[in-house]
Amino acid sequence: MKDKFNFNLERNDNNKEINERIRKKIEIIFNKHILQSKNFREEYHRIITQFCKKLEEKYGQDELLKYSAYHILIGSTPIEEQIKDIDLPGEDSIEQYLDKTIEELGLD
Repeated sequence: MKDKFNFNLERNDNNKEINERIRKKIEIIFNKHILQSKNFREEYHRIITQFCKKLEEKYGQDELLKYSAYHILIGSTPIEEQIKDIDLPGEDSIEQYLDKTIEELGLD
């Protein structure tokens, strides 16, 4: 078994609870599915990279970097002054995508 990933977003704001919820969902997907897969890279690409590319095509990376959930998803550290919201709206919500993925993979 591969080592577990730990997705931390070190931010000092009022939205830590939501950020933590998103981080935990990503850890569930990585630790219970992707890292257990024989085809780790393919699963990572299928679940995470393809979703990020879809968002980048629609919003552009500069816009996505204004959302803390996107930083959690890609494992980067945001510049505090650039963050305008936690998550994308509606059908593009990162948290909703993670919920759907967890459900589809039977990890809940």
